[in-house]
Amino acid sequence: MDDLVVVKLGGSVITHKNRSPPATDQRSLLRIAQELRSHRGPLVVIHGGGAYGHQAAAQYGYQTPGSSPNQKMKGVPEIRRNMSKLAFDVQSALFEADLKPVVFPPFTWISLDGGEIVSYYHEPLERSLRANLTVITHGDVCFDRKSGATILSGDTLAAWMALRFGAERVLVGTNVDGVFHDDPHKNPYAELVPVIDSHDASAILGKVGPSRDTDVTGGMAKKLADLLNAAREGIEVVIFNLTVPGRLRNLLKGRSELCTRIL
Repeated sequence: MDDLVVVKLGGSVITHKNRSPPATDQRSLLRIAQELRSHRGPLVVIHGGGAYGHQAAAQYGYQTPGSSPNQKMKGVPEIRRNMSKLAFDVQSALFEADLKPVVFPPFTWISLDGGEIVSYYHEPLERSLRANLTVITHGDVCFDRKSGATILSGDTLAAWMALRFGAERVLVGTNVDGVFHDDPHKNPYAELVPVIDSHDASAILGKVGPSRDTDVTGGMAKKLADLLNAAREGIEVVIFNLTVPGRLRNLLKGRSELCTRIL
């Protein structure tokens, strides 16, 4: 789809991740919504779960190897309730910015097998984009043929949707400036990797530092691995710091910004 951009909003940016019960960072979300207005073409916004998804997922064993399908299934209603609350907040912010948002929870249109997307019904999403509506979706719990239920991460979904809908760019907003050789929150000497060759990324995958908030969807290394497939198909992938005002706007306008580009 011409001019389609997929923007991933990191859950650690739009929620107060360590608060319980979960809370949305409304100030950041409203600012991000205004910056999203810079894009004039079709737009998919994917948000992570932050506190809303990860606390409940961890509670019901999604982060614990060997957790039973029954235990995971018990957590589905709470995870869905929490993600619906966060999706409503995201939709409300984008609605106030006149972006004509509509929400499609993956739980309702995607099925997994061993964590891989194997069936989906995407026609309503495609028709929404062609009608100039902003599509919102998010990391979510989904039924899985092998494990009963599995968490589908927003990063995995961003890469998959970019490939499925023929996006030109994927902009991944996190709480750091891009990919580093170590966690920049812990190591002040950690070096930013400005460019990653998607066809020769094994060295980076072996060295990349974890994100500060490693959770049920994995850290920075998992995020990077999910996005490499899109980059290998010629889609521009950018990982940047969404907490810094103006960076999303500049990237949407094609301006240079501090970030990591996967080529």
